[in-house]
This record gives sequence, structure tokens and C-alpha cells, in this order.
Amino acid sequence: CSRNETQGYACLIVFENRNCGSPNGGCQQLCSGGRCYCYGGYHSKNYFYCADINECGYNNGRGPCAHYCYNTVGSYYCSCRNGYYLDERHSCLRVDCGRPPVPGCPSHSYHDQFGAACQTISIPSCKTTYLSDCYLNCPENYRRALIGSPSLPGKAFAQDYSEVNFTGPSRVRCEGKKYWTDHSVITRLYCRRTNDPPTDLRLNSLTINEHSPVNTIVGLLSTSDYQSGQSHRYTIQHSKGYYIFYISGTELRIKIKPRYQSSLNGVNS
Repeated sequence: CSRNETQGYACLIVFENRNCGSPNGGCQQLCSGGRCYCYGGYHSKNYFYCADINECGYNNGRGPCAHYCYNTVGSYYCSCRNGYYLDERHSCLRVDCGRPPVPGCPSHSYHDQFGAACQTISIPSCKTTYLSDCYLNCPENYRRALIGSPSLPGKAFAQDYSEVNFTGPSRVRCEGKKYWTDHSVITRLYCRRTNDPPTDLRLNSLTINEHSPVNTIVGLLSTSDYQSGQSHRYTIQHSKGYYIFYISGTELRIKIKPRYQSSLNGVNS
């Protein structure tokens, strides 16, 4: 066989036999026109017999393969190192995981006077091929969090702070099977606001006696806050209310002695 034939090509005419009348002309594999032939992947041996070609026997044992070559009887096959995949039998291409599949915040996410409770994770420019890392970032005052669908009807997405699980990786890596590390987690990962305003603002009393002295307590203020360790203070926003009342801690007190007086515009003072 020629040099090319030792590298995996079919062995051509090997020996011209008398004829093909005897069983297969004495040829081990093929006989045609009084000549012996070998199947592809074999070379002639002692004229009538064919032996397997070791297609992996050159290129430092890789043969025609980019990474790994495995010889079989009459053939061979290639495989690739971890993080690569076989392309057109011989070539190995690096796995590309694509952009990390973080979701966007749903359109029905919760908003209030302080802004959006949910933000989409930002991913700075990064390579997405095997063993490359990408970082998952959140804006200031937000943290990575797993947020499920609201458990109560009428609640918006990410509204209930008590149902938010602040967890999740800050970095992911492209693995050998076209998946990012923590793939099942990052498909449910968002940025959630870390400091929600207190809810259920209450004043336990709404009346005060006429002519009560200055500094009399009108009532006590209270709120609900799911976030442990948070502090807050109460302020009066309305200019006229600020003239009449002041707040000391959780106590709403009066600055002036109250006196009932009817007025044409319906305001009592």
C-alpha cells in the first residue's frame, strides 16, 4: 500500500490472482477481475490477507484527530478534551455557553414611591467560552435574590419582602457541557431592593380633648417592618400639620392648645 493508504485510505489493488473462480479467489476480503482487494481501513498482508490499519499511529498517537484518536478494527474515531466538542469528525471546537440566562423582571413587578423593588441583573462584557467567568452585578441598595411568584392574590411580583430569598452567586463559569455553574439558580435570579419602607402606618388615637395643654400626646405611631435590624423615624410632611403637631419618637404631640372653631371653609382648628 502507498503512504496514503497507511493513513486510513482504502488499500487499492494488492495482488493479481489467477482468477476468482476458487472461493473468493483465495482473497480474504475482496476479489475482482482476478485481483485481491482490502476494505477501507485495512492494508494487504501476504498478498491474499488484509490487516487493520492503525489510523492513530502517527501525529503522536492522535492520527487525524485534533485531540484524541481511538483505533478500531477497520476504522477509528476521534474525541475531544473536556470543554470542547467534535466538529466534522476530526476537529474540536471550544464549548460556548452563550450569555448567562438571567431573567428580566416581569412587567407586573412591584413599584412604589421609592422606585422598583426588582431590577434585572447586569452582566459586564465577558467571554462565554469554556472556563470563562462572568460576573452578576446588582445596583446599589439591591442584592441578588431568588424571587418566586406571589403566594397571595393581588400581590405584585417581588412585593412581599418576606418571600424573597437573598442568595445567589456573584460569578458563574462556563462548564464543559454548555451550561453555566448554578444554571438552575441563575435562571431564577434577580436584583431585589434591600430596604423596603415600613408598611401599615397606624395612629392608635385620632382625637384629643379641646383646650388640652401643649405637648399633650394625641396618639402613638406604629408600623410593620419585615426587615430585622432596620430603624426608622416619623416626620410630618404637611406644612399646616407641622405647625400644629410634632413627633417625639413614636408619640404625636400638639404644639398649640386646641380650640374648636368653625370656619367658612370647613376647617376646624
